[in-house]
Amino acid sequence: MDGEDALDEQALIQRIRERIRAPLAAAPLPPATHPPEAPVDDSAQTLDAELAGMAGACDVGDVPFGSYRALVGPVLTSARKLAHRLLARPLERQTSYNLANHRLARAYRRELESLRRDQEALRQRCDALEAALRQLGANSGHE
Repeated sequence: MDGEDALDEQALIQRIRERIRAPLAAAPLPPATHPPEAPVDDSAQTLDAELAGMAGACDVGDVPFGSYRALVGPVLTSARKLAHRLLARPLERQTSYNLANHRLARAYRRELESLRRDQEALRQRCDALEAALRQLGANSGHE
């Protein structure tokens, strides 16, 4: 009887699984949602704050392992340390990638500031040339 009961249970479980999978397989996937884009603030203070935030979050493996739970705290801490050891290489790669992005963002920030200074110098030069042209036009019109 035990063998027949086990077979009946297995058959029942299999039928339940098939009934669950069928509607899920036919169900359409929900549309992908994207978070709304935040407005871009390219002021110097905001860019510096963003870069500082990037610098502070580059090392994804630098997390505290302590726990304040008396009974399960040591177990959780040990599990976290084990997970950290198992994920050490991927975490190092992610940290390296994050640091490279931070260096690139800092370089772009410097380039942006340089381009802004150059643009302002060109604007002043254009203003001076326009003023000189107006002066020449005024002088040639009076003669």
